[in-house]
Amino acid sequence: MSYNLTPDAEFSLLQLILYVLSFVFAVMSVCGFLFTPAGLETRPLSALRSYALIPVFLAGTILDIASLILIFKKPRIAAATGIVAAIMYVFLAPGDQAEIFFVGVPVPVGITINEIVALIASIVVLLFAPMVYLANRKSSKPLP
Repeated sequence: MSYNLTPDAEFSLLQLILYVLSFVFAVMSVCGFLFTPAGLETRPLSALRSYALIPVFLAGTILDIASLILIFKKPRIAAATGIVAAIMYVFLAPGDQAEIFFVGVPVPVGITINEIVALIASIVVLLFAPMVYLANRKSSKPLP
């Protein structure tokens, strides 16, 4: 089944996807901040399995903020960085629930809820960001 979209309809569909992604990137940025001790994290850093994990957690937040800033100026780059951040969050939530990152400390309820929200937002990004990435490629070959 193929859809014949007029140029105006295709433009509006892409704009709608960009607005949805900008909202989702904002949600993921807030979730990334809430994962920090300044947010909802109450577990002590001394219980962290390795201090090398701190830059990994912060990288996801930085990529979300970068995606949010770039979504309307450079949508292809924003889609790529958003996909990387979403993949990080997809692995972060189950890993934290399995207590891989913090040793001997249960996961707080606020962090669990935050991880669910971030996981849902990550799934939305993984569904829509590839469309933006492919729609903004600079290729001389027409799509089939």
